[in-house]
Amino acid sequence: NYYSVSYPQLQQWTREGIEEKEDEFLVPSAGFAAYVKEKYGKTCSVVWPYLENGLFYPAPNLEKLNRSNPIRVLLVGNLDYQLKGLEYAYKALASFPGDFFQVVRLSQLPLSPGESCDEFHINPSRSQIGDIYRSCNLLIYPSLSEGFGLPVLEAMACGIPVITTYCMGMRGWVHNGYNALVVKSANSREIVEAVLRLRQDHDWVAAMIEKGLITSKLFCERRTINRLIKIIQT
Repeated sequence: NYYSVSYPQLQQWTREGIEEKEDEFLVPSAGFAAYVKEKYGKTCSVVWPYLENGLFYPAPNLEKLNRSNPIRVLLVGNLDYQLKGLEYAYKALASFPGDFFQVVRLSQLPLSPGESCDEFHINPSRSQIGDIYRSCNLLIYPSLSEGFGLPVLEAMACGIPVITTYCMGMRGWVHNGYNALVVKSANSREIVEAVLRLRQDHDWVAAMIEKGLITSKLFCERRTINRLIKIIQT
């Protein structure tokens, strides 16, 4: 039997409970598999997620969007779920003038008490999510821990520059200065520096966006299906 495991699920299990499970664990990234092996002693098979055809693609006026003011910054997740690290994004954004950004929020849950933004989307459909990405200029995804980091991949596919962290799920496919800007976890100062760098070198940002688009195309449905078939047949 095969069991697909997410990071939140894993947090609820003890090492003994995991060792007792005879199922083959399927996880979404090599970094996650290495973490499970090191912490729980269980070998996992990696099956990457994929992006649905026709939902995540760049906006036709991409270049204009990425030079616009104010910057429309997308933050994904729930502020109360501390592992998403959104507090560090908010602290970084507070360092800039109020008209420098428009904060766009995307979450499966309502805004946290006291949280404010310029635009809020709660639990939209998959097709709507693509539209939200394309309306923004930047994704800041300062997660402290991820099984994969799907919002980063979705943003790349939509031609959105990404500032993120190098947590376990993104090791191996997110590369600093190549397809994203990677900052230290729980570090608002580095997020500020990354934003300033993105605004200073448009040609470099354009090249990074292009590399992100190339990266996103690797995570297609056919590749994931072939990988799953290979695991089952082995």
